[in-house]
This record gives sequence, C-alpha cells and structure tokens, in this order.
Amino acid sequence: MSIGSRKTPFLWAQRQPARAALWAGLCAGRWAGVWALFAACAYAQTGFPAPANGPQLPPPPAISGRLYSSPLPRRDYTALAAGDWLFYPSLSAGLFYDSNAAQLPGGGDESFGVRLDPSLLAQTGNGIKKTTIYGAADGRLSSNASPSGARSLTANAGVRERFEPLPDLALTADGDYLREKDLFSGFALNRGVGYLNPTGTGLAPTAEPQSYDQLTASLFADKTFGHAFAGFGGSVQSLAYEHTGDLAPAPNELTATLTLRGGLWLTPVLYGYAEGSLDRRNSAANALSSNGYRGVVGIGSSRVRLLRGEIYAGYQGESYRSAEIGTVSGWVVGGEGDYTPLPRLKLMASLDEALGASFLAPASPLSMGTATKVTTLLAEAAYDFAPEVSASGRAGFIRSDYVGSSRCDNAWTITATISYAIWRNFGLVLDYEHLELNSNVAFESFSRDVVTIGGTYKY
Repeated sequence: MSIGSRKTPFLWAQRQPARAALWAGLCAGRWAGVWALFAACAYAQTGFPAPANGPQLPPPPAISGRLYSSPLPRRDYTALAAGDWLFYPSLSAGLFYDSNAAQLPGGGDESFGVRLDPSLLAQTGNGIKKTTIYGAADGRLSSNASPSGARSLTANAGVRERFEPLPDLALTADGDYLREKDLFSGFALNRGVGYLNPTGTGLAPTAEPQSYDQLTASLFADKTFGHAFAGFGGSVQSLAYEHTGDLAPAPNELTATLTLRGGLWLTPVLYGYAEGSLDRRNSAANALSSNGYRGVVGIGSSRVRLLRGEIYAGYQGESYRSAEIGTVSGWVVGGEGDYTPLPRLKLMASLDEALGASFLAPASPLSMGTATKVTTLLAEAAYDFAPEVSASGRAGFIRSDYVGSSRCDNAWTITATISYAIWRNFGLVLDYEHLELNSNVAFESFSRDVVTIGGTYKY
C-alpha cells in the first residue's frame, strides 16, 4: 500500500480532530522555514532529450516513507499494450557538437558526431505483484575526436519486482545495471540518484575519465504497525572499470550494505524517522578496503500541499584497512524531494555526502590512495509553456575533498533543453550542456560544452 493510499492516519484525524489540528499547527510552524529553504534549492533541468518524455514515475511507495528510493525512468500516459504488459518505447536521434569529448585539461578535443538515445519501460501487475523492466542508453559516435572520446556510451537497465502480500507489508527486489563515467552522465540518463558509486574516481567528473560497469542487487521490506513503521533491507554492488590507464591495480570494488529504518507518523502527512546502515567494501587495492556505518534522523512527507520529500541529519564513518588512511568520519546533512507549485511546473532536488576512496591523490608518501568526502547537490525543473512547447533543465554541483591531501575538486554542470512537438508522438529538440571541473592540482581542470539538435519519437 502506498503512502498516498494510507487510511490509518486519516481515520485518526477524523476521530480526533482537535488533537490532529494541534499536531498540524505545531509541526507547520516549526518546519515551515525548513521546507521553504528546501524548496528554494530546486533549480535545474532535464537532459537531451529525456530518453522517454513524460511525467516522472515516483519511487516505489514504501509504506514506511521511503526506505527504498531508487528512481525509475520516465514514462508517458500512452502505452503499447501486449497481453498483460504495457510498453513505453522512445527513440531520440540527432547531431551533436562537443568542445572537449575526452575532457582533456588543455581542451582541443573538438568533435562532431551522431547521438542516439533509445529507451524502453515495460510494466505488468495484478494489484498484489508489480513487475517493471526498464532500459535506456545515450550513445555518441564521432569521427574527429581523440580515441578516448570518439565513442561514448552511458546505459542503465534493470528489473524491479514489488510484492504486497498484505495491506501493511511490501517487499521490493531490484537488479540494476549502470554504465557511466561519473554521476553527471548517469543523472542525465536517469533523473535521480539511486545507487551512488562510493568511489571518488567514479562519482565525481575527472579529466580523461574511465568508464565503469556497476551491477546492483537489492531487497527491501516495509511493515506498518498502526502509527509506526519499520523497514529492513540490503544491497550488493559491484564496480568494474573498463580500463585503468596508469592506475594499478584497477579501482574495482564490491560493496555490501545493510539498512534498518523505523519511524512514526506525527500527523496524517508528516512522519519522523531514524535510519542506520552498515557497509563492507572490498577493493581490488586491499589497502582501500573498509568497513563503515551511517546513521541519520529526519522528517518526511508523503505530500504537504505540493511538496514531497525528506530532510535528514546524522553521522557517518569509514575505517580503512590502510593504516595511513585510518578512519574518516563526520556529520552529514541532506535531503531530497519534489515540489509542484504550478500544474505545468515541477521542481526536484537532492543533497547528500558520500565517503569513498580514490587513487587520484595519496594521503601520504606511503599510501597509494586516499579517502574522499564527495558532496553532491542535484536539481532539475520542467515546464510546459504550451501543449506543443516545453522546456526543461538540470543543474548539479559535486565537491570532492581528498582527506589527508591538499587536493580539492569542484565540478558543476548545467543543461537546458527546449522541445517542440510537431505531432503527438514526434518532436524537435535543442539541447545544450556545460560541464566544468576546477581543481587546485595542475593539469586536472577542464571545461566542456555539448550542443545537440535532433528529434524524439515516442509511442
């Protein structure tokens, strides 16, 4: 049963109207400033040309709030029916100009080429069980770039099985594959931050990036107990880099995580919660293997007027096998959600910090790498000016602090897209993307601009 369809809190409000009004008044006054600040952060865009146009599929409706928050691709209201399945296919194609395809520090890697973005979302269900299969790719081929920038592929595919044997119990199982070079490229393909790569080399943009394949399997359960709820789950994630250049050994990694969450509905629309997790990371470079923990408390909403999301604060730490790196810990503050102030305007934003490890900067002369603190701020917006004209945008900022090293990287991106529908299922798209990295280490900063013009077909 989804949060939006919960009946217990609303029955409670109907039976005890005075108490419910008091709760709502106290919470509204206390959290109004917090929610206003969170909503003000929502500024950004979607990418070219959104592999499958249409409204965003929400995260699976965890009974407990949102223990499991990996997003699904977009879909439209129209579907191709085949038996018990509904299919949402889309294909985008165009020509692009890239000012620095390989993200070289000195630039000079200009290229022109062809861009192809296919996607497919398929769903079936019977009310108790729901199956979702999804896939999307962003492929670029150019003839006049350096070998490392001539071909580029970002892809995401997976399957999700959601099973609700009881009205107050839900199980969600996932298998997900992701190929990318950094978080910004993945964010352009799938509008969310589902499975974060915990390594600094893969999460943040770098000069001359290396593609990696990420496989994730997870299982989560949610259960309600009157006004209380609880959730438990785990995931296993594997990272394998395509090539490592001068890095030896490869920064491949296998991470296992266990998560426990519990909370209480404070009002019919607001809940408070606490969440803790333990992780074990086994790196191909044994010195960078680690054990860690994370604990946060927060408040969330299934829907307060036009706002849905969570904000949280807590503490996290990671103990590395390398004595030179040691233990890294610190406070963490974040949140994520969406805001719909107008029927044609939707804003989304997320803020978080991840602890990882990287080969890019040694913590000491005896260490082959260092721990990283990577802070990510992502946001997007979509607005329909008219039935045939729409605009969207995406913005992101990633700060990478290399613990024990003087190196600090700041990366940011901004993307703007304008779409014009010629027919119901075909339209023209103009897309612009800027990506930039500023590092205090010589020959690591770069700038990149990509302009694409093409068309999108959707069923």
